[in-house]
Amino acid sequence: MLLVIQRLCKRFGFNDSMSVLMAHLMLQQRPMSIEDLMSATHLSRTSVSTTLGTLESKNLVIKEKKGRVGYYISNFDFTKMIADQPTRVLEEEIKPLISIVEKGQKAAQDEEQEQRYGMLLTQLKGSAATLERIIKCMQATR
Repeated sequence: MLLVIQRLCKRFGFNDSMSVLMAHLMLQQRPMSIEDLMSATHLSRTSVSTTLGTLESKNLVIKEKKGRVGYYISNFDFTKMIADQPTRVLEEEIKPLISIVEKGQKAAQDEEQEQRYGMLLTQLKGSAATLERIIKCMQATR
């Protein structure tokens, strides 16, 4: 199960240490300290501490202080990450590509090149429209 969660985390863009820590935190039934995570993952204190800081800044883990020791729990929601995928792809990948291709089409050197840009632009705009419909459907079911 640990490896499955690590693979899913990697799919969402987490690096190796983030994936390992998130998998351990998600599978534990209790908050874990830096020492607990070092022991479970065999990562260095620096790596665990730095990675937890990054995860905490992204609100993917929550730190609870008990005395002088910080304990961490997962705040990661796969359902939300999956639901946000179409929006992320549209905003971070498709729309910027459309803009680049439109500029390329305007600067095309000949009619053939302009047509190739046009075909690509049609495909990208079709993908954008499909993602927008998916996003609307998902919003309607929330």
